[in-house]
Amino acid sequence: MRAFMMGIRQGIAIAAIVFLSSLLSACGDSGGFWDDKASSFALDAADGINSDTSTSNEPITYAKQLGRMNNDAFVAGELHVTTNTLAAYGNTQISAVIYDMAGNVYTEPTEISFSSNCSSKNLATLTSPQDSKNGKASTLYTANGCIGEDVITATAFIDGKDVTANTIVNVEAATINALRFVSATPNRLNIKGFGETEESVVQFMIVDKEGRAVANQSVDFAVSTEAGGISLSDKQATSDENGKVSIAVHAGTTATSVRVTATLTDNPQISATSDVLVISTGVADQNSMTLSLSVHNPEAWNIMGSEVKVNVHAADHFNNPVADGTQVYFTAEGGQIDPECEIQNGSCSVTWRSSAPFPCYGRVKILAVMTGEESFIDANGNGILDQDETFYDMPEAFRDDNENGQFDEGVEEFWDFNQNNQYDIADGQYNGTLCNPETNPQCSSDKQKIYVRDSINLIMGSSTARIELLQADSSGNY
Repeated sequence: MRAFMMGIRQGIAIAAIVFLSSLLSACGDSGGFWDDKASSFALDAADGINSDTSTSNEPITYAKQLGRMNNDAFVAGELHVTTNTLAAYGNTQISAVIYDMAGNVYTEPTEISFSSNCSSKNLATLTSPQDSKNGKASTLYTANGCIGEDVITATAFIDGKDVTANTIVNVEAATINALRFVSATPNRLNIKGFGETEESVVQFMIVDKEGRAVANQSVDFAVSTEAGGISLSDKQATSDENGKVSIAVHAGTTATSVRVTATLTDNPQISATSDVLVISTGVADQNSMTLSLSVHNPEAWNIMGSEVKVNVHAADHFNNPVADGTQVYFTAEGGQIDPECEIQNGSCSVTWRSSAPFPCYGRVKILAVMTGEESFIDANGNGILDQDETFYDMPEAFRDDNENGQFDEGVEEFWDFNQNNQYDIADGQYNGTLCNPETNPQCSSDKQKIYVRDSINLIMGSSTARIELLQADSSGNY
């Protein structure tokens, strides 16, 4: 119809030229100024035609438009789409053609950009830009979590201006098959008010029956217990373009374990439960630190470089593993030992190697220390030290080389926790996190910690056995 109307308008313009020419001839003037003006008028009268009135001999320039072909007719402003309705994660071909208003294909190579609402949110993909060939360019549209109507727009810059065309595809929602637990970071939290890590981000993923992510789905959350004030940052969230949905869990004031359950809002039959989150102090407790040796009596008295693995296990007041990354420091009376290790999953190890010095009788005292807190008996089970409850007051850590159970100044080495250059005995206060100085005068005012410690003896054995015979007297005494 547009092509037909264009022809009519062009016919009218030509008729106008004939009429003006006849009129001028009748007046005795068949050329010159009026001939040029008549030609210019005819060109301007045709829809979509630009002209320069300075001369009638320059080429005519027609306006360009993006569109599609409907059989043999050009439809401006609309894109061709193979399929308007797509299944979830389906795809379809989108194409555009460039015509001028005289009905001619514009064959100059032109860059055409394709975009859509969903592609801008990573919920669909379009291969863009595309260069036209013989006036046509195509792209593949793929839904990647998009749901519902998506407007697709093609844009080309021609003759100094943008020309556009668009179409709409309708993407069906995916059939949700499952909710999956992805992660909980971190999976260990400090009790509220007693540490730095009091929040964990728990993540789930929504998938269809093909295992593909499903976006824009509402999910409800709940915790298995609210003991001590455990809470969630929100009760509901929406899955992102990757099908993932996250919620934050905030620790309470009680040591416990908790799980998060996620349920699809529109289908409560679909749900998932997180792994266990542990809420504890994560701070080493004096009576929960243990040293062990891979070999207690290595052949090392006269052999250099014999190795023994020294293991440390550490837990907090609730006997949950201490926080990953906690440093443990070592010292040895004889031989050499690695200076430190880092706790992972409640334990770590270093290596002791035989070398000088060689202590008397080959007995080597090994000491390990780490930042922690004193132990106490929680008689009422409220998780903190209350007034009149029993705690174990500790002096500064020292390596008891002579094994007499006490620090001998000038003979034995100690670990100076408070850096005052002197050995400090027990201070009469509970040093640790699980105490409130406002309600219990036994608590140190700043919840100061200590070096918790453990030690063990390693015996450097010789390569040959030494046997001594003792003679008994007549009474059987040696």
